[in-house]
Amino acid sequence: MKRPVVVRTDFRLVMPCLALMALTAAGCAQSDYQETEADMTAVDVSAEIMAANESFMAASNAGDAAAVAAMYTDDAILYPPNGEPLAGGAEEIAAFFQGAFDAGIVRVMLETGEAMGMGDTAVETGRLTLLGADGGTIDRGSYMVLWKKTDAGWRLHRDIWNSDLALAP
Repeated sequence: MKRPVVVRTDFRLVMPCLALMALTAAGCAQSDYQETEADMTAVDVSAEIMAANESFMAASNAGDAAAVAAMYTDDAILYPPNGEPLAGGAEEIAAFFQGAFDAGIVRVMLETGEAMGMGDTAVETGRLTLLGADGGTIDRGSYMVLWKKTDAGWRLHRDIWNSDLALAP
C-alpha cells in the first residue's frame, strides 16, 4: 500500500508572490484611465452654486414644488433628516417639497459656506433656515449637496441636510 503524498505549501514564499501580482494588477488597472490635470484640480464654484441656490430659494419661496424638483438631476437622491432616502425622479421630489410647503414652510434661506468643483461635479456645504408664515423659524441646520453640471447648468444630484433643533418628544 502506497502512502498518500502530502504537499505542504510554504506561505512565506507564496505571500510575497501574491502581493507582487496584486501590485502589478493594480498598476495595469490605473494605466487604463488617464486623468487630466484639470480633472484633478479643485476650483471654487461658489458664485455659480450661489446663483443656482438663488433660483432654488425663489422657487421654494413661491411654493413651486415642480420648479424646485426641476433643479435636481433625473437620478437625484434626497437624504432628509429623520427619514428614508428619497429617489425616484421629479414627481417624487416635487411631492416631497409640496408636502414641506403644505406643512407651513414659506421661506427657505440657504447660505453657502464652501463650493468646490472638479470637472462636472461640485460639493457644497452650507447653512439653511426654514421659516413659517409668521416669520418664525421652523427649522435650521446644515446641508451638503453633490452637484452635477448638465447641459441645463448645475443640478442637485445628492442632497443631505440635518437639523440643529431637537426632535419633539
